Amino acid sequence: MKTRISEPVRPNLFVVGAPKCGTTSLHHYLAKHPDIFMCWHKELYRFCPDIRTLPLVQTESGYLSQFEEGRGKQWVGEITPLYLASEEAAWRIAEFNPSARIVMVLREPIAMMHALYGQHLHDCLPCHPDFETELRAQESGPRRGVSYVPPDFVRLPRLLDVADYAAQIRRFRSHFPAAQIKVILFDDLVRDTAGVYADLLGWLGLEPCGTAEFERYGSRRVHVHPLLIRAIRSVGGVTRILRRVSPGFVDYLSAVILSWGTRRLPPLDPADHARLQAEFFPDFSELESIIGRSLTHWRPSGDRESQAGQSALTTPSTGPAAPAGVERTQASTFRVLGQTPRPSAPLSSH
Repeated sequence: MKTRISEPVRPNLFVVGAPKCGTTSLHHYLAKHPDIFMCWHKELYRFCPDIRTLPLVQTESGYLSQFEEGRGKQWVGEITPLYLASEEAAWRIAEFNPSARIVMVLREPIAMMHALYGQHLHDCLPCHPDFETELRAQESGPRRGVSYVPPDFVRLPRLLDVADYAAQIRRFRSHFPAAQIKVILFDDLVRDTAGVYADLLGWLGLEPCGTAEFERYGSRRVHVHPLLIRAIRSVGGVTRILRRVSPGFVDYLSAVILSWGTRRLPPLDPADHARLQAEFFPDFSELESIIGRSLTHWRPSGDRESQAGQSALTTPSTGPAAPAGVERTQASTFRVLGQTPRPSAPLSSH
C-alpha cells in the first residue's frame, strides 16, 4: 500500500510592511484567531534577496516547513516588513502564490523613518548620531542611490526609499489585483485597534473572536549608546563565528550588553518634524489617490499618531472569497550580536 505524501502548506497571507507601523502587534493579533496561522518567526526575508542576501531559511522546503503547523487553517501567513520596500518581493511572492492576500500598514513617513532610524541605532548599524544628519547623508552623500551593507547579510535601503509608499503600492498592484491588497493606516490601528482588526478579518472572510483587549508590542524600542555601537560592530565578525559554535551564549551576552547600554531615542521636535515633512514630502496627493483616503491628518496640525481622517472602517471590504480549506516572537531586523529570542518552535535551516 502506497503512503500518501501530503503537499506542503503554502502561506497565502503576507503582511509586507511598512516597518515600525505596528506589524509586530498585528502579527500577535492575527495569530490569536483560530482560523489563522502566523509563522512563529517574524521576518523570514524569503522573497527579498535584494535586501537580505542570506534569508533565515535558504531553501523553499525549509521555508515551507515553517508553516506545517498551519495545516488545515484557512489562512497561513508571515510578516516581513521590508518586503514592501524590496524591488523584488512583489513579483517573487506573486510567482510563489498568485492568489495570496497582501496587507500593508502605512505610517506618516517622517515618524516612520525616525522610528526606523532608532531601530537601526538599537541594532548597531552604521548611522550618524542625529536623525536629520543621517537622513541628509543618505540623500546627498556617498550612499545616495546605493544600499550599504552592514553585518548580518543585509543590504539596507535608504530611509527615504522605505518611505516611498506610492511607488511600493504601485509595484505590488502590478503583480496582484487591487482586491487582493489591503492598506491600513497606522493612525487607524492605534485609534481603533478592535475596529481595524474586525475589518481586516471581514476582508479575509472571517468573524472576530477572542479577547477584545489588544496589547501593543514593539512600541518602546531603545537604542544603544553610540560608543557601545562602535565597540559591538568592531567585534561583529567574531560574534558571527561564535554564533555558529554557541548561539545561546551569544544571545545571552547580547541581552546583557544591550540592557546595560541602551537609552531612549529622544522624540523628534515637532517643528523639525514639520520642516522635514515640508521638504521631503510636500504633497501626499499621489498616495491619497492610490489608497482612496485623505491624508490631511498627516500634516502637522494635530497629533498625527492618534488623529485620523475618515476611517477606512466606514468603507465596505471588497475582495475575493476566502479560500476553502487551505490544507510568534519578533526577530530583530538587523541585530549584530543577538538575532532573536529563541521561540518554542525550532527554525529549520534546510
